[in-house]
Amino acid sequence: MHIFTQLGVEPWGRISLGILELIAIVLLWVSSTSHYGTLAALGLMLGAIASHVFLLGIVVLNDGGKLFILAVISFLAALLLAYYQREEFKLLAAKLVIRR
Repeated sequence: MHIFTQLGVEPWGRISLGILELIAIVLLWVSSTSHYGTLAALGLMLGAIASHVFLLGIVVLNDGGKLFILAVISFLAALLLAYYQREEFKLLAAKLVIRR
């Protein structure tokens, strides 16, 4: 709650972010939508990292930077997953270009 209070979005930001993270996890579990889950995870973790770097600081409530490090690890894991799914992203991009 402290982090979201610092960001000025308590309680709705916390609840909304939890729902978005849950959606990302479900998308990751389903193989046909895992590329969407990967994009969601990348976006969510990029937001967490940016919040730490620009607003909160790396260390929050004397955690030694643990939450920041976990966000970076999660971002890197999603980035690795995106690399493995690069063919799916190429197909998705091709579909989007054709629709335009």
